[in-house]
Amino acid sequence: MMQNSSQNITVLLNSAAEDIDWDLVKDVISHGDVTATEVTQSFLLQKLASATGISQQLVKNILKNIFSNRSTSDTLKYVAEEAVVRAAHCDKWDTLISFLSMADILLEDETNLLLVTELMASSEYLRKSYFLQTDVFICVWRHAKQKILDSTDKRVQNTLVQLAAELNMWSRVCDLLAAKPDLNLLDRDGLSVLHRLVMCPDNRFDSLLPVLLENGADVSIKNSEGDTALHLIASCQNIGSVGKSLHLGDCSGGEQSTDFRSKIMGEYHLKCSESKQLALKTLVESCEDLDKRDSLGNTAMILAAKNKNWEFVKLLIEHGASTDLVDDNWRSVLHVLALTGGQMDPLLATKVVEQCKSQINDTDLNGSSPLHLAACSQSWTVFKVLLDLGGDPGRRDGSGYTVLHTLAGTGKDQVQYVTSLFTLLTQQGVDLNIPCPEGNTVLHIAAMQKNWTLVKHLMHSGVDVERCNTEGFSVIHLAFSYLHSHESYKEASRDSDLNTFLSALLLFHKRNPTFCKGNTILNVAAKHENWAVVSYLLHKGAHNQELDKERIHVLQRLIQSPKETQLDSSLKVLERDPSFEYDTDDEYYFYDSDDEETDEEINTDVDEHGNNE
Repeated sequence: MMQNSSQNITVLLNSAAEDIDWDLVKDVISHGDVTATEVTQSFLLQKLASATGISQQLVKNILKNIFSNRSTSDTLKYVAEEAVVRAAHCDKWDTLISFLSMADILLEDETNLLLVTELMASSEYLRKSYFLQTDVFICVWRHAKQKILDSTDKRVQNTLVQLAAELNMWSRVCDLLAAKPDLNLLDRDGLSVLHRLVMCPDNRFDSLLPVLLENGADVSIKNSEGDTALHLIASCQNIGSVGKSLHLGDCSGGEQSTDFRSKIMGEYHLKCSESKQLALKTLVESCEDLDKRDSLGNTAMILAAKNKNWEFVKLLIEHGASTDLVDDNWRSVLHVLALTGGQMDPLLATKVVEQCKSQINDTDLNGSSPLHLAACSQSWTVFKVLLDLGGDPGRRDGSGYTVLHTLAGTGKDQVQYVTSLFTLLTQQGVDLNIPCPEGNTVLHIAAMQKNWTLVKHLMHSGVDVERCNTEGFSVIHLAFSYLHSHESYKEASRDSDLNTFLSALLLFHKRNPTFCKGNTILNVAAKHENWAVVSYLLHKGAHNQELDKERIHVLQRLIQSPKETQLDSSLKVLERDPSFEYDTDDEYYFYDSDDEETDEEINTDVDEHGNNE
């Protein structure tokens, strides 16, 4: 009779589990004296471990009822371990946690322990949730810690130490070091434990690095992408930024409180920097080859420069890292410094450049020296240091340009820096009249950029104003050619530097300088319908009798112009009306209203600086 009853319970549990009726399973277990045999024969735990669509609370209730009896619990221990493995196989990690917690399973079977740890490390589902992955690790560690440490199969410890490092659980890493795991194996991401530590974003790196090195971590091991720990440090452990992420809350303590907070932050930053520097020094000294390259040909020092990790660059140089090695673009640390050192401290820049001085004029794959790159990237501090320590401003890049041409073409927002650098270049005796491949000097380029402040500065620096480029254009021709739209002229008319520049040019030149092809600047202005320019030039004494190379007179251009708003005022100028006055709402002119020289010839005898004699 009892045997039939047991069979009935077994059948009922099996049927309910097959029908996914877990509420019925709970009722049967909670209202009857279910034995270990009935649970085993119905495969209830295995089915529960792989069940879908069941709440964890219900799982816990079922397990609580099953394992409430001590004798039943002991009998089902091995079956429960198999159920834990099944849950891991089915990615039922919440269920696995419930089994380990409610059934007090210790994962004493080494084969089962290895299976669970390997599944933890390989599960893509588990990896998608950091918090679930952490919970699983903590639960497995809690219920199998001693078995893990005592395991004779090193795969258990090796897998778990990698997983602990991946999860940034460095306390567990330290615990596992007692079992002497192999720290130089690569995990599923191709990283060793040391690689993971180097990428750790906080100061645990400083304290744990010596511990890993003492336990056999190899600095020279490369990850799957070809990076050693040194390469990763160059990107991830920046001494200059250490401690700057900490912010103290605002308080209403006034200026004294602010000073106190600043002092605390300063001391904290200094301590962090010292700790970081000491750790990095330890790692560098343990590395036999500081010049290993990654897959792109970068050394650790070149990578550090690319990541603006200048203190690490200095540390590597001090310990003998080569400064003359280049990456796949033939760029050394100096080239990278020129590209990335825009906000660099001048003293630190000087130290780095002095260490690499022998490569100061080496060129990269594009023929650019560090000085060229500093000019292109507007790294003015580095540019000045390079120039002071022997950078050659006359060297041409792969396209035939010198840094002078690059400086002249720099945007107007940088004119303050550019003018000071041209002053320095002039003091060093550099020839500012060197033409680029198109035949333009720095003065031509600045005029084409409409950088009148720089044009004026270059003129006062002694640049040849009369010089023409290969197309026969002087700076005055370029000025009036490049200001050929109504809008740009209206904007330019408010530029005081342009007014000064134009006045100076008219003193440097004849009133009617011509292009090599026969057009005067008056012809050019008329051809581009620059009637404000035409008015200005005629007002300054330019002659209007010459035809342009198309045999068209200025007056003909004016009559054919669709800009009828300019017609009346321009005709008056063409007629040389002495009583002419500008009196419109939106006109704009490049001369002073008090100018008395409207009809008289302007004295063209000028001294070498363009001043009237």
